[in-house]
Amino acid sequence: MKRPAIEIHHARSMDPEVLRQLAAGIEEEGAPHEMAVHDGGTDAGTLAARGARSSMLLVAIGIADDGSCAVAHDSFPPGRPVLVEPGPLTPEAARRVGQNAARIVTQIPLSL
Repeated sequence: MKRPAIEIHHARSMDPEVLRQLAAGIEEEGAPHEMAVHDGGTDAGTLAARGARSSMLLVAIGIADDGSCAVAHDSFPPGRPVLVEPGPLTPEAARRVGQNAARIVTQIPLSL
């Protein structure tokens, strides 16, 4: 059985430090997360929307091969992510994206 978590759908080629900082940002805000690896060829918005549909928390992060990143909520139309971070995603930006994804779940103001 799946547990409630923000799903992180990322390309296999992602820098481990970027993923670590993304997870740290989510954890700082008190939300759980799960990672899912994709072989590539899919844009960040599509990965995030796919994850949001399957997440019990309705929120997911997608990171494409080029390092671009999107945060999606299942209530938003496909192709309309809540947040977009152009690539390549840096560790600092990844931490902020993780924090904001968790803030969407906990319904507190985003830190932009």
